[in-house]
Amino acid sequence: MPFPPPLPCLLAHLQALANVWDADEEQRGGSSSSSSSSSSPPPSPPSSRPSSSEGQCEAEEEEKDPTHPRMVRRNPRDASEEQTPACSLPEAEWELREAAVAGTLALICVQLRRDPASAATVRSRLRRRRFIPHRRHSHVAPYDIYIDLDADLDRRALAVPPFLARLEPLLSLIGARVTTTEDQPHVYATAPVACHQHDIGAALVQQFNRPDLADTVVSVEGRELYVHRLMLCLTCPYFARLFSSGMNVPQRPPLSTRCKASSVYELTAPEWATYDSMWTLLRFLYGGHVQHVRKGTAFDTAEGDDVAVVCELLRAADHYDLPYVKQWCERFLADDVITVLNVCDLYSHAVGCNATQLQAVCRFHIRKHMAVIAQTDSYAALPQEMRDSMYE
Repeated sequence: MPFPPPLPCLLAHLQALANVWDADEEQRGGSSSSSSSSSSPPPSPPSSRPSSSEGQCEAEEEEKDPTHPRMVRRNPRDASEEQTPACSLPEAEWELREAAVAGTLALICVQLRRDPASAATVRSRLRRRRFIPHRRHSHVAPYDIYIDLDADLDRRALAVPPFLARLEPLLSLIGARVTTTEDQPHVYATAPVACHQHDIGAALVQQFNRPDLADTVVSVEGRELYVHRLMLCLTCPYFARLFSSGMNVPQRPPLSTRCKASSVYELTAPEWATYDSMWTLLRFLYGGHVQHVRKGTAFDTAEGDDVAVVCELLRAADHYDLPYVKQWCERFLADDVITVLNVCDLYSHAVGCNATQLQAVCRFHIRKHMAVIAQTDSYAALPQEMRDSMYE
């Protein structure tokens, strides 16, 4: 089995392909009336022998030239470049170009497995080189591709082309990006309230939402949650102030026949509160753990319903003055939940809930991917003062 060509030869081959296709594109643009003329064929694949020093020198000089058209980074605010017209090439020509690029990149993968130290060189040579055929935008660079996008958002925010789907690891290595990043601001959560640092007993926890010995009812969305005034006051400053301030908390006979008290205190949750979020919040006051209302387990960032409940819980935690629950929600939403499509909505919600940690994380992601996020409807819906605060 013959050895694949060396890396310098493969990189020079991709550069030659890009040069030929650029020249062909300019020729088509200059003589639009001659649409029937065939495009120039791609150069022959590189030989297994090492390339000449002359070809390598030309490639290196072009790579170092910051004025080269494929090395100049376009201004994301330039509206004239937002939509690039599709190239009218025959289907066979597109397939030929895609096969040439996919085959060369596959050979580069083989060489990188043999020589991992060359990865940095390959990345610097190909990251912004427009050699990847794209049927809507002519040819694009790896830097324009986002690995985790399912569809194209913009000229500088493209999904992985189908013919390169199996080469995503290599695309990531040579410059393709993701919409999330690891170097975001640190989000921390302090210890739960002092009462929950000691086991208050499983029997007491089991009394949550049981009407037998309850003396307080929380009404939310037409349903009732049965709790105990003592537990509310011990574990939540909001309820402690409410019951000790002398305010007249209304009382009424219990609706449940299982409730043994002659009257119960009646508390009404805010109109925006949901049953799931209030159940989770009040259950935390009994057990010191944030638990799913239906599953009885932890929340999952991959479940859309769980994310919605946590967003509601964040607002409730801010309203009822529960710092730990609030920080827990911020940490949950900051881990594997933020994307370019929801970061603006999360930022607006964080501002409304006074969630400063989540605000910092959202601002970080918006600044990091401004070229992509600025194209979304959620960014356009942000108030001007929120946009101005991005760089504070």
